[in-house]
Amino acid sequence: KDWIDAFGRNFRITRHMHLESGNEREILPWLRLAADLNPHKVEVYTVGAFFLFDHLHKSETAATFLREGLQNNPGNCDILFALGRIYYLSYHDAARARNIWTYGVQKYAQWPEDERNKNELIYEELAGNLAKLEEAEGNYAKAIAWLESVKKVSPAPEALQKQIDAIQKKMTTPAPAPTNGVH
Repeated sequence: KDWIDAFGRNFRITRHMHLESGNEREILPWLRLAADLNPHKVEVYTVGAFFLFDHLHKSETAATFLREGLQNNPGNCDILFALGRIYYLSYHDAARARNIWTYGVQKYAQWPEDERNKNELIYEELAGNLAKLEEAEGNYAKAIAWLESVKKVSPAPEALQKQIDAIQKKMTTPAPAPTNGVH
């Protein structure tokens, strides 16, 4: 029918395999090709980074692929979330992750309201991870503020309220006094 169909007829499926146990790298050339053919297909970058980071443990390669995705899709919230995740989990760079996720929240806020309503999950991921980061850094008031904002769009606001209550309890519980090595 067309050149793509003619090209595809040169290939035959000979076996079925799952992308696990080291076979994940088999998809990477196809994702590279997909990114080259359509650099505006965001899912190619996020899926590629997922396999590179989570399965093959190639943090720098995943971050580079995501940065390429950002060049082709400036300010994309999904790519920003994935990139911030790599900086936080792999490089333990809370400041950079915070900046990336905060920028993602700012870009999300610029979307038209109907677009935001259809894509609340990305806001939950960005703001929810900012809350976890702030709690881990001891910035409890900021963590609570992020969780309060997530509650507005979450399908499970009760669970978020429990997290908020737990953080508030941390805020009111005094830290143990230093013992100077004496027990």
